Amino acid sequence: MRVELEQIKQRQVQRKQEGKPSKITNDMIYEMLSDVLENQARIENMLRKLTSQ
Repeated sequence: MRVELEQIKQRQVQRKQEGKPSKITNDMIYEMLSDVLENQARIENMLRKLTSQ
């Protein structure tokens, strides 16, 4: 799970370093939104585990 999270973070850092592209494609938006949703799901799962203890 941590490996996947690190991969998401690395992709986000890489996108920030590359700056705003001159042309944005649907694939780029899809990848970014997928990363956000995966991150959100991980946070929600972590919170559920913490509150159920």
